[in-house]
Amino acid sequence: MNRRQEKRNAAEVDQSTIVNLSRRQLNGSEVSVLSKGLTFIPTTNGVDMVKVKSDLVEWERRMWLKEYFYGKEKDGDSEEKPWLKKDSVYTPEPGRNKYLDSFKDKVKKTVIHGVKDHVQLDEGREKGNNIFVK
Repeated sequence: MNRRQEKRNAAEVDQSTIVNLSRRQLNGSEVSVLSKGLTFIPTTNGVDMVKVKSDLVEWERRMWLKEYFYGKEKDGDSEEKPWLKKDSVYTPEPGRNKYLDSFKDKVKKTVIHGVKDHVQLDEGREKGNNIFVK
């Protein structure tokens, strides 16, 4: 028996354990994924580096804000009516705390190099509805 026949036989056996309660007919790929069980987690084959860098910039801004406003009192009005609070776009200037700046730079470099080293990049490409199994 060759590999294709083994896969077909496995799919036939696995399909008997899957109960389809919908009217939609499942294709072979869907049956294969469902047969892996409820603990199976599908993964993508790439990472959107634009999204990663954007998230890092937002994280860096939050770190600067936490350092800038540390120990300062909050306004009582915003606590009573949080829906009246406007979203802030203020970003404190870097360089106020050299240790924080050094930490942020190291984290950003580590994340970007870690992603580039361990994952195939998906630079800004539109994501499809495909499921990739590693």
